[in-house]
Amino acid sequence: MMLPDEKRMPPIRPIADHITAFFVFCWAIFSFAPAMAKDTLNIALQMEPPSLDTTSGAATVIDDVSYGTLFEGLVRLSANGQIEGWLAQNWTVSPDGKVYLFNLRKKVTFSDGRPFNATTAAYSLNRARDIHSGNVQQEALSVIDKIEAPSPFQLRITLKKANSFFLTLLSLPDCAMVSPFSAKNLAISPVGTGAFRLQKWQHGKEIQLVARSDYWGKKPAIKTLNFFFISDALAAYAALKTGRIDFFPDFPAAENLQELAHDPRFKVRSFPSEGEVILAFNQNWPIFRNPLLRQAISIAINRPALVDAVLYGYGRVIGSHFPPQNPDYLDLTAVHPYDPKKAQSLLKQAGYPDGLTLTLDLPPSRYATISGQLVADQLEKIGIHVTIHSLEWTTWLDRVYKKHDFQMTIVNHAEPFDYRIYDREGYYFGYHNAEFHHILTQLDQERDAFQRHQQLQSLQKILTFDAANVFLFQYPHLVISKAELGGLWRGSPTQAFDLTTAYFTDNQGNRNSDLIPSSVSWHLGWWLWAALSLILLMAAFRYRLFSFSGFLKKSGQFLLALWIASLVIFIALSVLPGDPAEYMMGLQASPRALAALQTEFGLDKPAYIRYLHWLTHSLHGDFGSSFSYHLPVSDLIAESLNISLPLVLTAFILAAVTGFLFGLAIAFFRFRPLRIFLLTLTRLGLSLPAFWIAVLLLYAGLHYHWPLTLENTTSFLGLLTQPAFYWPVIALALPQATWLARAFSQQLQGIEQQDFIMAARARGLSRSQALLRHALRHALPALLPLLALSLPAMLTGSVIVENIFYLSGLGRLLLQAIAARDLILIQAIALLVAMVTLFARFISDLLHLAIDPRLK
Repeated sequence: MMLPDEKRMPPIRPIADHITAFFVFCWAIFSFAPAMAKDTLNIALQMEPPSLDTTSGAATVIDDVSYGTLFEGLVRLSANGQIEGWLAQNWTVSPDGKVYLFNLRKKVTFSDGRPFNATTAAYSLNRARDIHSGNVQQEALSVIDKIEAPSPFQLRITLKKANSFFLTLLSLPDCAMVSPFSAKNLAISPVGTGAFRLQKWQHGKEIQLVARSDYWGKKPAIKTLNFFFISDALAAYAALKTGRIDFFPDFPAAENLQELAHDPRFKVRSFPSEGEVILAFNQNWPIFRNPLLRQAISIAINRPALVDAVLYGYGRVIGSHFPPQNPDYLDLTAVHPYDPKKAQSLLKQAGYPDGLTLTLDLPPSRYATISGQLVADQLEKIGIHVTIHSLEWTTWLDRVYKKHDFQMTIVNHAEPFDYRIYDREGYYFGYHNAEFHHILTQLDQERDAFQRHQQLQSLQKILTFDAANVFLFQYPHLVISKAELGGLWRGSPTQAFDLTTAYFTDNQGNRNSDLIPSSVSWHLGWWLWAALSLILLMAAFRYRLFSFSGFLKKSGQFLLALWIASLVIFIALSVLPGDPAEYMMGLQASPRALAALQTEFGLDKPAYIRYLHWLTHSLHGDFGSSFSYHLPVSDLIAESLNISLPLVLTAFILAAVTGFLFGLAIAFFRFRPLRIFLLTLTRLGLSLPAFWIAVLLLYAGLHYHWPLTLENTTSFLGLLTQPAFYWPVIALALPQATWLARAFSQQLQGIEQQDFIMAARARGLSRSQALLRHALRHALPALLPLLALSLPAMLTGSVIVENIFYLSGLGRLLLQAIAARDLILIQAIALLVAMVTLFARFISDLLHLAIDPRLK
């Protein structure tokens, strides 16, 4: 669809501004952060949190950063899983179990200096339970009838009916206390009562929290928390070995743990998590309502072998949907022991003497992929043939979780106290059991601790003996930390380490001397855009590179192609399966919470309305607001381009110069050993993709102790003087340089056979003189289209290279946007790549005219 005002020919000035915008990026001056202090803790997480608001969104990484550091609740779970006071000193419960009276702590303030009292506590819980709330626990909090503040530091909560789970519910991060004066901006500007406050957030790279001097409780020993985001296993390993990271709470590569455990600089530990990895049956299919079939599959699977294969022995086999660290856990792993012969017998009793064929839909996680292959192999032994379907996470959410279009799947249920999903109407695996429902109803009313314990164990027995699903193993937190770091414990089941108790055991702290580059300061104003545009136009008309009508024609073609690209990008992304709201809210989100998020981001509107809205924002240069980050997309892209543009432009210049020189040398040194050597190098470069070269360089750097971390610098020139900057540059440039060299040399050799070169040789010019004076000029124009394609190719190639070398550029931002199903951000990055491609071609045409005047 074309907007009405797009039909008119655009004026020259905006076109030039768009063209020269890319030149402005190259003029940016880089500034870097100072050295890390002794009381600084560097933490690595596999993913960046989409926001910092623990009360909105289901991503556990939000809690890793925010819960206990920025935000606190009325109560919390202690290390042994017992309820203890936090912002509430104590409380009483009425005899009927409906009224809770909390006595709140005094002299507690938020990080903005405002006081915490009963009024703000009531506001926090009312906000969370509001029917339009995006809180994951909104449905569970609907048990609240009313909330009152009888005095400034007393909070009375009245329930609709007694619920023995209520205090545990209040201990979850979703019930953290917030201030009514800052609630609207908690996602990006969190204000809580915790021991830390947000200092800075460099999206895609780092979140920094600093300790509060006015904190109400015990001051933490660590004064600064730096969170970095490393999802690639090799990059995570390199970050630890080079000393960049002090603490990795969820290390992504279990295969490296044994090697790291023998390094005296590190401590390797395994903490229990709330994650239960299950093989889920779709009992909406009649075939899986047969308990004999479910039991046959359960005992046909060797669960200890799964733990060894997936987690290298660090996991733990489970027998029910309860984590082993839960005080009410009952060990039922012996109920369905691995027994293929008995499994075959049960399969025959179930009515399948000749076996059967099933499908297994797997999400993209590594644990699911490996587990799925092993499960398929083990079930094949008893006559069940399994066809595996590998799905993207959003497709899994849409097909498996939402539409229930599956037979079996493997997934990690990481939510705490999620045994209640087996009684939820319309849940994706469709399990129903009247006895389970009856006991769960009694459990909500039971206040006696021993009776609750008995009832919870009864629930586990029902799920296990009924083989509701196959309970495979508990997914652990694989933790690696510096040897001198202590005071950490996992606050189960809140999914967050208590970082307020962390400390270094020696005075020196053994701090990391490597420095990480911070964000770039753009010192050039908008006026420079217009100045460069004017210079470009004056030079073009001065040297008659094109006529005025030709300029307008090419500009119109550029804008038309860009509009078509935007339309194709939007259509391609809009038809993808999956709901971004479901991905952001998680498996436990209520329909009301999903509807609220869809309304907030306009996902409930028709596709053409969303396209026009996005196109309007794009024309204004802001591309809209990110779904996951809750920030303008233009700001996120600008931050990432601070890293990607110097990297890609340096690689582009290196590839162009190297490709030109190598191509010239191959053409010149014909029939010589040097030419054979150069051709061998180009073949080698063509056979290795950029990400593989990056991996080889990183391994070599670790082995030979090459510098892999950027040091402090104040300018772009200072960045160019650092050896560490050139490893990703070489990885990007080498494949493109070899491709350009081969193409350029072949072009020169082809021109050498033409008549005008033969005539020049006949007039007495040597072969070298003829190539330099005549062939070179005619071969260069053919190189320009290849150069125009190399720039966007390097920009897209940086997606993986930046992750390998842990650079917070456009590539890392794109992967995080894809993982978060952030359509607006993905669309903007795709449009930017299209713009770079079209612009490079536009400049190539202009230079072609300058080199070959005959084309004018």
